[in-house]
Amino acid sequence: MDRCTLCSIGGIPIDGSGPLNAKILIIGEAPNQEEDRRREYFKGKAGDMLTESLTKVGLSRDHVRLENALACRPPSNRTPTDDEIAACRPRLFKLIEQVNPTVIMPLGYVALKAIEGGGSIRKRQGIPKKVNGRWVIPAMHPAFYLIRNGLGSEDLVDALGIARDYAYPTDLNKSYTLLNQIDLITEWYDYVKGDCTRLAMDIESQNLALDAPWLGIGFAYRTGGAVYIPLRTGSFFQRSRRKGDAEKKGGKKKKALVDIVDFWPANIMPKVLGIISDILTSGTFKITTHNGGYDLRRLSYEGDAYDFQHTWAFDTYLADYLLNENKFLDERALGHLTTR
Repeated sequence: MDRCTLCSIGGIPIDGSGPLNAKILIIGEAPNQEEDRRREYFKGKAGDMLTESLTKVGLSRDHVRLENALACRPPSNRTPTDDEIAACRPRLFKLIEQVNPTVIMPLGYVALKAIEGGGSIRKRQGIPKKVNGRWVIPAMHPAFYLIRNGLGSEDLVDALGIARDYAYPTDLNKSYTLLNQIDLITEWYDYVKGDCTRLAMDIESQNLALDAPWLGIGFAYRTGGAVYIPLRTGSFFQRSRRKGDAEKKGGKKKKALVDIVDFWPANIMPKVLGIISDILTSGTFKITTHNGGYDLRRLSYEGDAYDFQHTWAFDTYLADYLLNENKFLDERALGHLTTR
């Protein structure tokens, strides 16, 4: 085997594995000693964790292409230098064009730097971003969780689940769909305009404050059929509660949504908001909610374009109150009502 001359490492490059037409391309950082010995990426404990995480979201190695930002092992497994990353980038980008994936998933800082030129992996993990026509969804490398005895590894599973949903859009006629492309939104909108007169609606905000960031909106249009339109997104991290809260909750941790960013590019967001406004206010649909008074007040902060009070036809929360006004608040939760 010939040694590589692209940078000072001068190692023997390792070929990637997995189908060359995969919809998901996973990019690690650089080969370690075990991978160099076995001539294959993602072997050893980190590879095992990746395989297990893929399985948890219904994927396998046969669904993804596995590559590394660097094709050769740096001496003593040291972190690759900026010059080495830059030297190997043309090889990586040529391979991306060959595979032509829907989703690129850089694992770790080095891989993110190779794809986007830099940035904080902690702030970017799990956040989809269109780069050169492809979705880039970074995550921490499995090795990051291994040195922490697996703590927080569910974030890797979450990110892989997002990558799966972006790579394999759901059939609108079958199940629940994330409308993460403007073409999917318009396709669904045309579908329901021709077939529906009533929609159930729910908005998602960062918290219950009326001025909290509006994250997205969901619509149910038939039994077993619903869609979610994201507007803003963020990255989830394990954050410790304050000491007193942690003691009350048995020392458990919670996930906090941080680093809120617009999901859509500036030229697409007005189109998405225009469709949402039309759905809520045009009169084409009668709107059903659960505790829709909150949604109505919250959307008033976004402007009159989302004032759905004239198309608001039914509210399950208010209906339950009329049937029994003496319930505790948590007994009016939608989960309680659906079981009855």
